Amino acid sequence: MRKTFRLFMAILFVLCFSCLTVACNDTNNTDVSFTLRFDANGGIGSMQDLIFKKNEEKTLPVNSFERANYSFAGWATSENGDAEYSDGDKISLNSNTTLFAIWTRNNISATVTVVQRENEQSIRVGWSNPSEALSKIEVSAYHGNDLVDAKTITNAADIQAGHSDLNVYWGKYDVKVKIYGENDNVNAQYNHKVNISTDSYRIAYMYGTFPVSIFTLQMMDKDNADIDSVNETFVHLSGRYKAYDWEKLPPNMKPLPVALPGTDGTVPHNDTAKWIKELYEMNNEAHFTFYFNDVYIEMICSFFIDNDIPVDNWDAIMYSDGVATAGYIKEAFDCQNPQVKYAEMATAWNAYVDGNKDNRNELPYGGGWNLPNYAYVVCNEMSNVKWYTGRLRTTENVILQNTEFANAVVNGSKEKGRKEFYLNNLLAALSLEEKATFKSLYHIDESTFAAATEANKKVMMILGTDWDTEKGSIEDYLRITMEVYGDEYVYYYKGHPGFPTSSYTERAEILNNLTKEGYNLYELDNSVAAEFFLFFFDDIEMIGYPSTTFESGLDTNADGVFGQNIDSGYYSDLLETYISKITDIDGFNTEYSDKNITLDTQKEYYLIEFQKEMAIDKSIAIYDVTEKSIVLYKLIDGNYQIVTINQ
Repeated sequence: MRKTFRLFMAILFVLCFSCLTVACNDTNNTDVSFTLRFDANGGIGSMQDLIFKKNEEKTLPVNSFERANYSFAGWATSENGDAEYSDGDKISLNSNTTLFAIWTRNNISATVTVVQRENEQSIRVGWSNPSEALSKIEVSAYHGNDLVDAKTITNAADIQAGHSDLNVYWGKYDVKVKIYGENDNVNAQYNHKVNISTDSYRIAYMYGTFPVSIFTLQMMDKDNADIDSVNETFVHLSGRYKAYDWEKLPPNMKPLPVALPGTDGTVPHNDTAKWIKELYEMNNEAHFTFYFNDVYIEMICSFFIDNDIPVDNWDAIMYSDGVATAGYIKEAFDCQNPQVKYAEMATAWNAYVDGNKDNRNELPYGGGWNLPNYAYVVCNEMSNVKWYTGRLRTTENVILQNTEFANAVVNGSKEKGRKEFYLNNLLAALSLEEKATFKSLYHIDESTFAAATEANKKVMMILGTDWDTEKGSIEDYLRITMEVYGDEYVYYYKGHPGFPTSSYTERAEILNNLTKEGYNLYELDNSVAAEFFLFFFDDIEMIGYPSTTFESGLDTNADGVFGQNIDSGYYSDLLETYISKITDIDGFNTEYSDKNITLDTQKEYYLIEFQKEMAIDKSIAIYDVTEKSIVLYKLIDGNYQIVTINQ
């Protein structure tokens, strides 16, 4: 019995192995054949099947089917499908396939025309002989593989009207039309290729609170002379898409159609680059005006230079955040011979612009995609790029080893057209109507500070920053601020737009715990620029991590800064409070022990320094991290004496 069983299993194994071998050989065998059949789909006649080997490509034969009162429109893979193939097209198979003849009634036709209105583009699809017994019309417009607009017309009056409009944007389109007769039979279908172009395009690809804010304010001001704020501009906010209410864009601004704001905050620059190239190919006389900021200098590379669009066909306005831009300048040119470094960067950049596309990945001092270091170079070397910045000062943020070069960056670039803009000035230039539109766009709500209003207290806005900087210090800074400024304020934490609390549970826990301890602490919408709160609520005060926001309001708005000493010079003309961690306690004791202050070297402390109004009754304060307590000192006759202030 066992021998019989073993023999049976052996035979079964051989058979299974043989089947697997045959199957594998069949899958990989180039001699495997597939059959292509042709279906008359209501017509008459016959056509011979075609036999294809695997991976073989053949030419479709001329249709030999006929149908009375109909014309052949192409081949589809289903009875009522869209015509995908025409006579003479190339085709290959990976399975047995049937192609169905698609027919069009001889007395029905479809036309496509382009309708362009002010700041609006549409495709008008028309059909003739609507007196036919038509049940419905389907029209659709595709940009590449993306369906942009589609309509199904079933109402008899609309069918009799003989046309329908599809809303589209600039670009190349495949327009598909299906006309149905009685019993929902397809009487006709058409494919039209349509190009929609114009002579001038304005595209904004923006990032960062300050640059986006300046651009938006310029677009809002109908009387603005710096940029074209009248004509249509396509806008994309990369990573800050929530800053706008996209349903409330003003008439001169539209979402960039190939880079619509998405919840994942992705940067679809490749799609935008393809679209710009497409627009140029349709009309190589077209001119592009591009708005961007220096974090995305690579955008002018991808969108224009790499697309071989001549510099005469485009110009750009480059927006910069003063603090960030100063950091990039320092990173590139803070050396003894910045002129030599500039010459190397300029030579490499010009070689790239002049046609050496491979050179981009070899650009010195921040090559590849790290191009913000090139803002000064691009502005100087390219006459078609203007530079709009926040405040740049050689005594404030552009502090280089070579003072002469620093002056050239700050002052020389102004001579070449660089402009500095201030948000409060731009906000003030808006009319009442423009301000209302602006507030609506930016989610500004009059009830934002309702808690302070109800308590009859002042507002202190606390500026956040990136989480890497906040981590390990934000709780201390918040607690110190609320202890120093006291109970006469209601405190509002304003997170950095790029680092919302919803993404950082540790920060959320800190804010919640401080609230539970009894502090009057609330959180503002991080997507709204802090500058706008300052403008529309001009009596609020502000403290926080270093930011250009301090220069945006009135002097009375700016109170203090985190992570800076009073002798650092950071906005010394504006601020009255400086809070920083004491990292060298031995050094601190050496400086302060003879003035009556000595700290425990085993503990952590923060130093709070005061000037102006805050220094009337106190000079400095020391925060003990372990005890979570603050001691205030007044400098009297060269010694620091502890003071008590009734708040």
